[in-house]
Amino acid sequence: MSSAGGWTMSRIWLVIQVYITSAHRAYALADHYRQQGAYVCLGGLHVTSLPAEAAQHADSIFLGPGEDTWPAFLADFEAGRPLPVYQSTVRTLADQPRIRRDLIQRHLYLVPNSIVVSRGCPHHCDRSLWQSIFKPNERRYFALPCAATAAAALAISSGSPR
Repeated sequence: MSSAGGWTMSRIWLVIQVYITSAHRAYALADHYRQQGAYVCLGGLHVTSLPAEAAQHADSIFLGPGEDTWPAFLADFEAGRPLPVYQSTVRTLADQPRIRRDLIQRHLYLVPNSIVVSRGCPHHCDRSLWQSIFKPNERRYFALPCAATAAAALAISSGSPR
């Protein structure tokens, strides 16, 4: 059993991806489970755009994509020193692990065959949420390479679990 600041791996973790439309409910759940002793992690677009607000409801917050921050958090937690804030530095979809489609309970989803092929937005609107996430002149749109997109689509059509 590992511990971090009195937390043990046997305790409950609550991890919520927060969107603006679900922020009020996400914060209520986070507060409730923190009071019960759970270690709460919050991430997502809303957390990235309003980190000070989200930090009031979590033990650790995640800013930006989680592919590089979540493994760092797990290592820090295992070492007994999780940080309050994890800031992503990875801005690419290349080399992402393939989705374990064999774990998806397909009957629970309206569209179980979706593929994430891009993140961000190619446009530069003045009032866009992306303005709060990216620095000026920083690339804001990332797409999966065409070969990886084609491979993912073929895996779905062939019934491959990955």
